[in-house]
Amino acid sequence: MPLDLVGRLHRTVYITACPEDSQEDLLHMLLRRCGAIEAWDAADGRLIVVFQSMNSVSNALTFHGLSFVDLTRKICVWKATDAPPAEAAQQLAIEGSSLTTEVDLEEATSSEAEDARRTQRKMRRAALQQILNNTATDAVDTSSPEGRRAKMMELCYRQLKALCTLSAAAVKDAKAELEEKKENLARLQDLICTQEAVVKRRREGTVEVGEEEPAKARLRV
Repeated sequence: MPLDLVGRLHRTVYITACPEDSQEDLLHMLLRRCGAIEAWDAADGRLIVVFQSMNSVSNALTFHGLSFVDLTRKICVWKATDAPPAEAAQQLAIEGSSLTTEVDLEEATSSEAEDARRTQRKMRRAALQQILNNTATDAVDTSSPEGRRAKMMELCYRQLKALCTLSAAAVKDAKAELEEKKENLARLQDLICTQEAVVKRRREGTVEVGEEEPAKARLRV
């Protein structure tokens, strides 16, 4: 069922450009940074988040324009009572057309692939819902040594994941820079070979002219 936003719009934000497999991490971060989440849903290419407090909405809006997991994209966050920003409207239009294409493709795919896709979607949404259900439990767990260790492990995992993302981006940039340097080096080598060939031809031309001069002198004598 679609999320009922009656009486909730003033506490609701829309989010786009967040990878589907990273929505769990984004909701977890919003819980930590912004406050309790009353409800959520993912529909029409956007993530719908209903907070329990208006202050949480203000904090969530500060995430607009930030890169999350995918460093090549920036998430768009806006209040449900406001018009979407230009970049979000464009993204929704693109995703809307892609959804139409996906529907056409799904008609041609096997039922087994559709079932597997639905199962993965259900598991992902169940994991997201589990975050909301465990918010209060997580606070209690930190009071025990075991809970604190678990939290530290979770924090280390998330930091490692972020580090891997940053490292992958750095490797990508380094590869691009290396390819550019290789191309520049190849151009320089071609230029050097061309210059050497020109110099060689000039030298050969000078030798031929020098050999012809004595022959001309003998004919004159």
